[in-house]
Formats: sequence, C-alpha cells, structure tokens
Amino acid sequence: MSLSDFTESPVGQAAVSRRRLLSYGAAAVPAATLGFAASEHALAQDDGETPSVSIAQGVDIATFDPPDDTSASSRSIFQNVFDQLVELDDDLQFVPSLAESWTNIDDLTWEFKIRQGVLFHDGSELTAHDVKFSFDVILDPDEGRRQKINLGAAGIERVEAPDDYTVRIITAEPYAPLVRSNRFVSILPAKTYQEMGREAFALNPVGTGPFRVVEWVKDTHIQLEAFEEHWRGAPAIKAAEFRPIPEASTRVAALRAGEIDLATLVPPSEIPVVDGEEGTEIRTVPSVRTIFVGINTSQPPLDDVRVRQAMNYAVDVEAIVQFILDGHGFPMASVSGPAEFGHNPELEPYPYDPDRARELLAEAGVESLDLTLHTPSGRYLQDVEVCQAIAGQLAEVGISVEVRPAEFQQFFSAYLANELDGLHFLGYGSAQLDADGVLGAHLETGSAGEMYYSTPESDEMIRAARRDLDEESRLARYYELMAHLHDDAPWIFMYNQEDIYGVNRSLAWTPKSDERLWVPQMEWQQE
Repeated sequence: MSLSDFTESPVGQAAVSRRRLLSYGAAAVPAATLGFAASEHALAQDDGETPSVSIAQGVDIATFDPPDDTSASSRSIFQNVFDQLVELDDDLQFVPSLAESWTNIDDLTWEFKIRQGVLFHDGSELTAHDVKFSFDVILDPDEGRRQKINLGAAGIERVEAPDDYTVRIITAEPYAPLVRSNRFVSILPAKTYQEMGREAFALNPVGTGPFRVVEWVKDTHIQLEAFEEHWRGAPAIKAAEFRPIPEASTRVAALRAGEIDLATLVPPSEIPVVDGEEGTEIRTVPSVRTIFVGINTSQPPLDDVRVRQAMNYAVDVEAIVQFILDGHGFPMASVSGPAEFGHNPELEPYPYDPDRARELLAEAGVESLDLTLHTPSGRYLQDVEVCQAIAGQLAEVGISVEVRPAEFQQFFSAYLANELDGLHFLGYGSAQLDADGVLGAHLETGSAGEMYYSTPESDEMIRAARRDLDEESRLARYYELMAHLHDDAPWIFMYNQEDIYGVNRSLAWTPKSDERLWVPQMEWQQE
C-alpha cells in the first residue's frame, strides 16, 4: 500500500454544522499579520555565511539518550545525530544504512553485515560490538528503557557479534517484521557510553549521524553542527537549530518574522497567512501517523463493547476533518493506516449516527457517563481543538467529557505508567510501516497499552500474524485481525493526519510522510 492510496471516505451523516463544531471551542485563532519578508537565515546564505537552518516543533526531546525516548518528534532530531541499521527512502522502502545487507539464515536468526569505516563523532570506529551493545541496552529488563515497547514484540532472545562486522539477532519465535523494527534502534558507541554513564551521555551524546550536538538548553533550543567525516559525506547545511515552540500561532509568527525557516504542525487556519507571505509557503504530505482516542477498557462501563461502539457512532470524524483540519486528514476504520503492511482497505469508518449511539448506550444500561479526555497540547495538529469537538459531540449522546490538556512528555509518561483513566488522545507514527508496530506497542497483553486494551482473542491473532513468515498469508491474517478490531472498537477511530509545514521558500526540502526532519536533505537555493 502506497501513500497514493490515501483517499477520503464517503461523507456520512455529517449533521454537525461548522458553526456548532466551532462552538465546542475547536476554532483556531490566526496569528496577527506581521508582514515580515524572507528569513534572515536565507539572506545570510547570500552573504557567504555558514549555511544554517532553524526548525521549530511543538515539543522538546525528553533526553538525548535514544533508548529512553520513543516519540517521532524526538526521532526527527535523533536521526540527525545517530544512524540506524536500516532506513526508509523517499518511496517508504527499507534500504541499508549502517547495515549494508541482511539475511534470514533460518526462521529464528537474522544476520546483518555492518558497514566498515564508519566513525563516531569522537573519532572511534563503529563495529558490530557497538550494534550489539545498542540492542542489549534496550532489551535488558533491569534498564527499564522506553524503547522496549518497540522491540518487546520481537521476542529477541540474544544479539551476537561473531566478528567486528557481523551481527546476528536470534529470536525465540519467528518474527516477520524484524528488519523493519530495527529502524527504531539508534546505534551507540559502547565504550564511550559506558565510560560516560547513562546520565552524562543523555546530555552530551555521541553518534555516527551527519550532525553532532553542540548545545542543548532544555525547552529552549538544540544546536547541531555538521559532522564532516560522516560516511555519507558532509551535508550542505553546516549548522542546524531545533526549537520547541508549543503554540502553533507562535511558530507561525516566528516563521514569518524570519526567526525560523521551518515550522511543523501549521494550523489550517494559518495556511493562507503563510502562503500569502512573499518569503514563506505551505508544504503538505499525507502522514503515516494514525490519530485515535484510546479507551481504558479496564474501567466499567468502557469494558462493554456496546459503549465503545456507541462512542464511535457519536463522533463525527468527517466533520472534524472538514471543519477543524480543513480537510487535512483521512478518516480511518481500524488501527492501521494505508501506508502500513497489514492495512485492510475493505473496512469502512464508523458512520456518524448519534441515534445508533444512544441505542447502544441504552442497551448497555448507561443513562449518563462522566469521562476525562487526556490530551497532549501542541503535539498533534489541532490536538486540543479536536478534543474539544469530540467532547461536544459525545455530550450530545449523554457522555460528559472533561478535556484535560498536558505537556506532551508529562502526558506520555502518564500513558506509559497506565495512569490515564477514561479516554486519551494519541497518535501513533509507524516507523516500521508494519501493523505489528501499533499492535505490539498499544493493543497486546504485555505492551505499554495493555491496561487500556488487550484480549486473549486479539492477542492470539496478533501473535499468529507476527510469527508468519509468508507475506501473503500474514497479510490475510492482518485483514481478519483489522476487521475484528474494527468491531471490538478498542479506540474511537479518528484519522490519518496530513502534515502541514510552513517553510522558507528558498529552502529546498520535501516533507516526508514519516515526519522525518532530516537536515542532510535540506539545501538553500539561490533565487
């Protein structure tokens, strides 16, 4: 399935008017018109200064120790500082990176040949022992690393380095998406990491990536400089800055003022403003990110499938996409997106049907229900505004919802600790483009999200698909599993978002569907 297969579902009973939807507090407020011209960074390039770029996201990283941070916004920065064994190309195909090749020796053993002559930022040379160490850190049960949620499903029994440039990964059971899952693992320098210690490394990281860290001031900025000895060659951009700016309108204002060159998650209401400036423009791409409302099914009456289905019928996703996202989203029918292996295109999203929602609630014996909807603020496109609209729509069928925003790292830590009652608004960006990613991380017993939803039936279906090394057979298993999850409704299924970037017109860069902000693919063009 390619990204060209993103299509909007037929409009259902979109009875919620724009006026009513916006009355729920979902309207974004455009930033004041500033009238600034092209970025100072672009002008600096003409003056012969060091080519640099400044990028603003909604959130900062939690740490510079990759095993402890799994968010896509952090991965965008990590992938400039660290390399992985495999990478995605522009067509979303997996290609070699630090691993030049790989072979499935038998059902349980994968062998990777490691690229020779690769240097870490401290001048030491990469070997297979660094790769083994990087996996061992994540898999060690005593370490308690966040990235375990991405590799836990693989059932890795051990990692071996029989020589300096060969790595073998041995699993307890066959694991079909193992190569894809390696995209999560940033390769660390074993000796340097052990000498520095976990806390010191998290502040002063060393990788093999195209950029090295110069400075990190928490919640203010990250400064990177080009690593001239990078194995791919020196990048054209020599300095990069990442700035966390939670408020979307502030990011847009900074872009128009020439303070930054690229802003993520531009609100749809700001598109005409950004496109109307002489020096800035909007660039969009369908994202692999799946947006959903998770349900704590351990909490009655949310353990009743009729209640979960009722909430799906009560939320008008088409209207939210049309009026809050201005069409920058694609309603979804199950837990995987169109770009993922395992997506079932035959499923239809739940139609907007509040009468059916009320019927199901009555059948479940629910006359009224008070819930909390936890959401990060500034992490996803219009996240708080969308949650306010969801709350308004649920209220119309007798479900009272309090929207509770939080800073993303605070929110996600509470999620991982299984502390979120009621509902939670979350996005899953599939780094491995395989349905097993979201299933193993959020919907299986033993996963980070097991308290929110897991059942013996879905567990067995997930594990059977994961063990099936025949691609055609595995796809058929996923089709059946996606249909099962559609009916069991572990989430309120929302949409795959379209990513909206505000960009300096002189910056040559094409947005990626995996949200990657890879600076080596950026270059200033002279006008």
